[in-house]
Amino acid sequence: MTPVRTENTFPSDPPWIRTSTVKLFEGFAHLLMNVEKSLSMMGVLTGVAGIGKTVALHMYHKALEQEPASPKCISLRVKPRATPRMLATQMLEAIGEPLPSSSTKLAMMDATVQVMKQHNLRLFILDEADSLDGESIKMVQSVFDSTGCPILLIGLPGLWEKIALYDQLVSRIGVRMKVPSLTFDEVLHVLLPDLVFPGWVFNPADEADCSLAEEIWQQTCPSLRRLTHVLVTASHIAHIQHRLTITRECIRRALQMVVPPDTSA
Repeated sequence: MTPVRTENTFPSDPPWIRTSTVKLFEGFAHLLMNVEKSLSMMGVLTGVAGIGKTVALHMYHKALEQEPASPKCISLRVKPRATPRMLATQMLEAIGEPLPSSSTKLAMMDATVQVMKQHNLRLFILDEADSLDGESIKMVQSVFDSTGCPILLIGLPGLWEKIALYDQLVSRIGVRMKVPSLTFDEVLHVLLPDLVFPGWVFNPADEADCSLAEEIWQQTCPSLRRLTHVLVTASHIAHIQHRLTITRECIRRALQMVVPPDTSA
């Protein structure tokens, strides 16, 4: 790896990398958004932690912003153990509307329905929908029935098990998708070359770099979040050791330090 960076400043606006996960998300969201209103449906997208669901959501919003007449798509991250009142509050705030004078559950839901109709939303996305409690899940179904606005629920694989307990909600779900892990080939040729961290220089045509990539991915797959944590940590280690670039030794040290998946350590 050729040294090209000596500063330890992380980019404030790192480049967004259009992985296959991002493309799958775009297609899935467009499907829900562009269905005729009389045929509108809900969707469920699940994937393991760190696989890139939320990043894909952010990139989808950025892509919509570039369109001349951007369709109205609103998203929010559901708060832990969200009750119907909490969810309604989040939805109204995400749309940019004031809360109703009455804070009862019924008043909050009625206000949410009316505001969604007024704004003619094309898609409402609830990220981390695993946090919805049973009553909130029923509220989501009711909002969909009352507005006809497609709703996309995003969460961990266990989200579908929670949804499956509610037959009426399941009947509203037209499409569901499980986000697959990136292949090593995509990590090698698409992801790692475009990541920007102080000291990180990667060439997929270089045999040593390919070997390093394989070592990294073996210990971080399928989590892109964990891979990023490893590189951030390795970058700091390289800086502390006054190295111009992130070396294999820095990576191995970072792999020892970064908490592995499915542990409480």
